[in-house]
Amino acid sequence: MSLPIWLQDEYQKIVSLKQNQALSHALLIIGPQGAGQEVLAASLSMDLMCERSSPACGVCHSCELMKANTHPDYYCVDGQESSIKVDQIRTLSKQVSQKAQIGQTKVLHLIHSQNMNLNASNALLKILEEPPQGTYFLLTAFQAASLLPTIKSRCLLVNVPTPNMGEVQQWLATNYPNKNLESLFWLTKQPYELAYLSDSGKDAFYLEYPNKLEECIDSFSNLPAFLKSVDSKNILDFIKATQALCHQGLIFSASNEVVEEHRILCEKMLAQFGVHKLLSLYQSLQQLKEKTGLTNLNAPMQFKYEMNKWFN
Repeated sequence: MSLPIWLQDEYQKIVSLKQNQALSHALLIIGPQGAGQEVLAASLSMDLMCERSSPACGVCHSCELMKANTHPDYYCVDGQESSIKVDQIRTLSKQVSQKAQIGQTKVLHLIHSQNMNLNASNALLKILEEPPQGTYFLLTAFQAASLLPTIKSRCLLVNVPTPNMGEVQQWLATNYPNKNLESLFWLTKQPYELAYLSDSGKDAFYLEYPNKLEECIDSFSNLPAFLKSVDSKNILDFIKATQALCHQGLIFSASNEVVEEHRILCEKMLAQFGVHKLLSLYQSLQQLKEKTGLTNLNAPMQFKYEMNKWFN
């Protein structure tokens, strides 16, 4: 697996620890969302499961199974779409407590581990305190503050650096040459976040969003139709896009700096709402985002309420 240049230093440090038999049984890989912590963890998983060498040889039986995503001793739970529940961790605990089916190693990979609920966190802590022999835990996250301090204290912390603009542009040109993903730099400059938006087809939503919001500012009568499409599946996209544009407006108010194609939109937002209302909406949406998926709150309804309050 070829790693981008900004991940290679941390990768080599971990490989060296493994070769010197000094690698912790648990790693917490933290970085900005979309910087590549999951990619780094996937590459490390290959190395840990390889029967021959580190870095992974790529041709042994374990490597072939890993590439096919069918290795029976590799366990993965992804908390991107919803919070990680205690039953999921308990199931993993039973699985990793058994003897490895191939080789001597088992790997448990928790993606977006910051989205574990409290009960799941406590269940994971019990496993980390008494890890089964030959088991490695790879936790990836972008919000370390959401994790229990006792979990963080039992992990080797790996900080994923933020790639510079040249590295991001080169990576996009190599991997997405026919996509105009640089047009979404107002939303994020993290390469794997942009890749996710493209692969999932969500890039079209975000590319259209500024124009849709501007239409609502131009005429309040457009707001009901704009909000009609908000539902439980896309609510986080609406929150993220609105927050990003509020952030653009706040930066513009302080420095007059903005993505050029959004200059008119930012001028209209400031004229219509002012700095105070921009900041208030940003903060309200941040609170809503943090509660979404973790409580029984009707997030789409709350978002529509906040937007109507903003426009009135």
